[in-house]
Amino acid sequence: MTDLPRVTEILEPHTDFSKVPESTLEQAAYRGTKVHQSCAAYAQKLWAPIPQEYAGYFFSFQTWFDEYVEEVVYVEKELIDPIYGFVGHIDFYGRLKSLGRALLDWKTPITLYKQWKIQLSAYGRLLEVDKKKVDVVASLQLDPNGKTPKMVRYEGESAQDFNIFLGLLNAHYYFQR
Repeated sequence: MTDLPRVTEILEPHTDFSKVPESTLEQAAYRGTKVHQSCAAYAQKLWAPIPQEYAGYFFSFQTWFDEYVEEVVYVEKELIDPIYGFVGHIDFYGRLKSLGRALLDWKTPITLYKQWKIQLSAYGRLLEVDKKKVDVVASLQLDPNGKTPKMVRYEGESAQDFNIFLGLLNAHYYFQR
């Protein structure tokens, strides 16, 4: 473990949840953790329990995974950028059938957040430092009812998005250190 700032920590001040009750945020964080644990276990051919109320998210992931994933390289992998000084946890990096090498971040919110593309641009940088090629960068919004997840691809703006991330990282270091 490192004391470098995490990608999500750098983006956190720029995500406005001020209108969301604290109990709702806590429940969403718990849901996200449980769903991520179950999806990561499944991707690694392990077993992890999933609370019944979140089973739809898991079934959404499981169906998608079985149909589209050809090879798993990383699941919940921590990577470090020693040049810019940040750390991130990659939900999934591997090969998808007919799409190639993919960087995916699993999401449980139904709403699309603009921070996700900035987050994924930072993860893309971490894979670049790790000398991994990427053909597809996307968030995978898992469906709470077990239906096919929505894959949102981020293409064409990654350099701009990473520049935004670097600005936030610089501000983080300026104000937090």
